[in-house]
Amino acid sequence: MKKICGICGSPSLEATTETFSLEEILQRWEREANVKFTNAVWQQYTQPASTQVTLYRCSECGFKVFDPPLAGSSDFYECITTSYGSYYEADKWEFRQAIKDVRRNRCRRVLDIGCGSGYFLDLLRNRLPDVEAFGFEFNSDMANLVRSKGHNVFEGASAEIVLNTQKAESFDAVCIFQLLEHVSDPMELFRVAQRLLKPDGVLIVAVPDNAGPVKYFATALTELPPHHLSRWRASTFRAALPRLGFKIQRIAYEPLPDFLWELYLPVILDHSGLAKFAVDGLKKNDRLLRVLKRLRLKWLYGVRGHSIYVVSKKTVTRERA
Repeated sequence: MKKICGICGSPSLEATTETFSLEEILQRWEREANVKFTNAVWQQYTQPASTQVTLYRCSECGFKVFDPPLAGSSDFYECITTSYGSYYEADKWEFRQAIKDVRRNRCRRVLDIGCGSGYFLDLLRNRLPDVEAFGFEFNSDMANLVRSKGHNVFEGASAEIVLNTQKAESFDAVCIFQLLEHVSDPMELFRVAQRLLKPDGVLIVAVPDNAGPVKYFATALTELPPHHLSRWRASTFRAALPRLGFKIQRIAYEPLPDFLWELYLPVILDHSGLAKFAVDGLKKNDRLLRVLKRLRLKWLYGVRGHSIYVVSKKTVTRERA
């Protein structure tokens, strides 16, 4: 039976054949990534023991979402970051793009929802020192870390808490980087951003691009609950944002970053449509990878990378969702 898509509102959300056991996912984290989960995490995601999640896809807007939407808890993320270390990147392509858009739109007050380690706030302070920047973070330890660097940071279970200390329509720009795919109700996050933005304020979003090479890694641990709950592409944003009173200004795609070349390039070559002898030649002895490393490039332009970047402007009249 088809369900109503929470993104576009059409009755086109249908179950795929992709169903996963949370117990097996946690076992894979421990086996493949050397993560050790606490008893609290095991109980949260394996009670009842047969907990299953199914991937649904909307045939209208291309949105994909797991049901039930079992988001990662603070305990879950603490366990995986203890093994991984911080997986926040300081120099992200979308951060550089956002600096340009904040400057282009003459934004004076900016809020970064899900500010993580505060790297974007650091960049804002360095590049645009006249901008009054704020962060919001769900994780208390991360919030304290960012405060220790001198930033203004709100924290809580929901970004709506910002409205308790800041007036509605307080910000010229709200940024949401690599967060939508982690939350159980991304449309509610958009609604909060809409309330926080001034008229003609700018919403800046970056997420993994499910129309890009990420789609070739659909069963990777980071692409499954409790880590990622949803999958996005350009058509999804074109359906979602106008319903909430936003007009899309531009959509851009991250060029392939150097730290993903080793993982992504072989798969991209396999799906490139090039003749087999050409693909084999480029992959032999990591020939293409070695050439690119000698060039000391940071991003490989012309080859789509991990993320999609969307800039939209709040309109005066909000459409009914």
